[in-house]
Amino acid sequence: MTTHTMASAARRARLAVPALAVLACASNGEHPGTTAGRQAIAAPPAAPTPLELGSCTAPGWDGEARCGSYAVPLDHADPDGRSIEVSVVVLPATGDEPAADPIFFIQGGPGGSTASLIPLAGPMGAIHAARDLVFLDQRGTGGSHALKCDVSTPDDVLEVVYGLSLEDRVGSCIAGLAGLDPALFTTAAAVEDLEIVRHALGYERVNLWAGSYGTRVALAFARRHPGSVRTMYLRGVAGTDYRLPLLFARGAQDALDTLAADCAQSEACTALGDLRETLDRVALRVRKDPALAPVPGAAGAATGESVTITEDVLLGGIRFLLYDPSWSALIPGILAAADGGDFGPFLQIALPLGLGLRSQFSFGMTLAVVCAEDLPRIRETQVGPSSAGTFLGDRVIRGLQRTCAAWPASAAPEGFHRPVASDIPTLAITGALDPVTPEASATEALAGLSNVLHLVFANLGHSPPFTPCVLGLYGRFLEAGSIDGLDDCGEGPPRPPFPGAGP
Repeated sequence: MTTHTMASAARRARLAVPALAVLACASNGEHPGTTAGRQAIAAPPAAPTPLELGSCTAPGWDGEARCGSYAVPLDHADPDGRSIEVSVVVLPATGDEPAADPIFFIQGGPGGSTASLIPLAGPMGAIHAARDLVFLDQRGTGGSHALKCDVSTPDDVLEVVYGLSLEDRVGSCIAGLAGLDPALFTTAAAVEDLEIVRHALGYERVNLWAGSYGTRVALAFARRHPGSVRTMYLRGVAGTDYRLPLLFARGAQDALDTLAADCAQSEACTALGDLRETLDRVALRVRKDPALAPVPGAAGAATGESVTITEDVLLGGIRFLLYDPSWSALIPGILAAADGGDFGPFLQIALPLGLGLRSQFSFGMTLAVVCAEDLPRIRETQVGPSSAGTFLGDRVIRGLQRTCAAWPASAAPEGFHRPVASDIPTLAITGALDPVTPEASATEALAGLSNVLHLVFANLGHSPPFTPCVLGLYGRFLEAGSIDGLDDCGEGPPRPPFPGAGP
């Protein structure tokens, strides 16, 4: 493997297949919530019925849209058994001579609705002119039998989104599934759904666009159906061997340490006090006595409504704000205000973000994937080293372990967790400030790809957005179907400045 380290903030790495041993993927015994046996996946039908689309209105898009749903087997090992409908939105190419290969978008999460990515079509101008854009809601999300859990109040939002507290909700989540087996809502099943829909829409090959957990789906699809993929664009890369949430604590601590170091170079930020000491002080206070704080009017809650800020909510909220540099720049002011007893600045950003995630995410689907594919592969001997000396500690892993113990999950198909090897042209984007899918894990996930350009931007976070340079680079990549001749993107955007107070 050759890596070119550049003087600029964006580092370009063109990877060749290294001689690496396959990573060990066997769990240390099946997880208590895992049902016996592994998923069996049958081959998709050779000639599925064409998918008929009708004119529709797509949220976040003012142009032409075509919508429909398609029946896929609930259990791909039993193709003649019960079926479920998956929801599809196609934004037809706006140009006169579109290419035959569309872009298939895959949302992250797990649990996110791909239809929520439709607004991305806006800045894609010339790219959209040349290709259809296809948004398939993964089974268990959005319009495809969403596995919703009851997250109805502001307190629920804070507990679930930031505290990842689902242990007491498992029963109600399962009760709302209308008899569907949540053990069948997995990445492997989603891969087969995507292949069936691709064929039913009449596309020979597709270009995959994926972010975060969606990159796991894309990589698994590329391995399972390589002839169906022309190119891949991956941002915030999580490979098939990634283990949620094993890296969360260490990644968040690294991102916080980088934030503290950058804060020390800013007069406005240093005036707010020592970032890590303030976090420790506020966390200790709410651990002993959770804070009751009024809901800000901007969150749309009833006047006078209050929420409880526990240590789990506070620390989980800080972890989430580290995902994006524009959010993390607010952390010093948020903590300074909380240190003075004012949690308003924290809630002004955390609650609207949480409400937005509640509308886009199906948390039952999060459990369906994590409890089947991730938690069973985290060994007890890994928990301590992964969380020691971090502000999060092992709270996220322990909470999900308790939750998954009650969740019915099957084991992933044999070989699913092996790193993916492929020669499909791939453009991958990583933010060096990413606390969830950092550069090291992204590089590891991409190690088996022999035809990949991996760009790492110093001042971007998780699932980096389209900068003008990256958008142009992606357009040229799609047009050529190759990474040959692609340049890097220079310095990339700077880190947002630190304000002197909260939002």
